Amino acid sequence: MHLLKLQVKDAFVGFLVPSVEQHHHEAESRGRKISDMTTARDVMHRGCECLQANETIDVAARRMAELNVGALPVCGDGGRLRGIITDRDIVVKCVARGKNPAAVSAGELVEAERVWSIDANADVEEVLHQMVEHKIRRLPVLENEELVGIISQADLAAKLPGDKVGELVEAISATSH
Repeated sequence: MHLLKLQVKDAFVGFLVPSVEQHHHEAESRGRKISDMTTARDVMHRGCECLQANETIDVAARRMAELNVGALPVCGDGGRLRGIITDRDIVVKCVARGKNPAAVSAGELVEAERVWSIDANADVEEVLHQMVEHKIRRLPVLENEELVGIISQADLAAKLPGDKVGELVEAISATSH
């Protein structure tokens, strides 16, 4: 067990991250079989659907409802990741501002946002670091600049030991808007 300590603005956020051996033991004691779950690829949700940048926000909202998800990656030309739209983005950046969701494109909603992503082979510690440092709850996973998955707090909750999940959620929630 070691302490992952991150500086976020003027404060430090720290939480304990299990060693690989502890992670395996705790997971197996809860009935899970995990083999070297140490990379972004190991914890990501595969097969996430990408919204095209030219698709409208009403299409995004319907797709989220159909897929029962709260966020969708937005891809532009050549399938390159341009951002992520959340259900909250739709409400705050479109509906609350009196914009017509059928007239606003996904690309317009994400154009000013920087998209954070991680390589599929990155270590889980780097995943945790990125999510806390950048105040994000979802992290797209790329391989050769192609979207191959996404990691959410729920994905980590399903794959990290129970007591560690609480620490992770608290650290991300304490720093997010």
